[in-house]
Amino acid sequence: MDPRLEFTFQLLIDATGLPRSEIMDNVFEGNMLDEINELFLPHMRNKLIWFYQDVEEKPAASSQELTKVMGGLRAIQGSKTHFQVSTTIKKKLFLTDGWETPLTGICIYMFRLNTTKQLPEEGFQKVKNDPDFQ
Repeated sequence: MDPRLEFTFQLLIDATGLPRSEIMDNVFEGNMLDEINELFLPHMRNKLIWFYQDVEEKPAASSQELTKVMGGLRAIQGSKTHFQVSTTIKKKLFLTDGWETPLTGICIYMFRLNTTKQLPEEGFQKVKNDPDFQ
């Protein structure tokens, strides 16, 4: 595996206490992997901010399922139908810009001072510990 990604995953594991499998599930959900890789490319991102915190999740029900449920409720209750979608609170690891979502949990911040050079895959361990690499 790419040592740059391995370093990033280990940083997230250490900061959140999540097992590697859950980190990987979060990373491969959506386009998080692409955004992480942009940090290593020249003239791209200079920082990544992750939040690990409680978020509200609404159950994903299709409109057909809701129609069936609503129709069933109408048959039982008559014309007065009150349908509520319950939300659950779940901890989630996600990338953010730091402005849209308020921080209520853990923040993990990774940055580059100089984005003119690509962070090389080979020798990454040497480069990340070399104060002369800019």
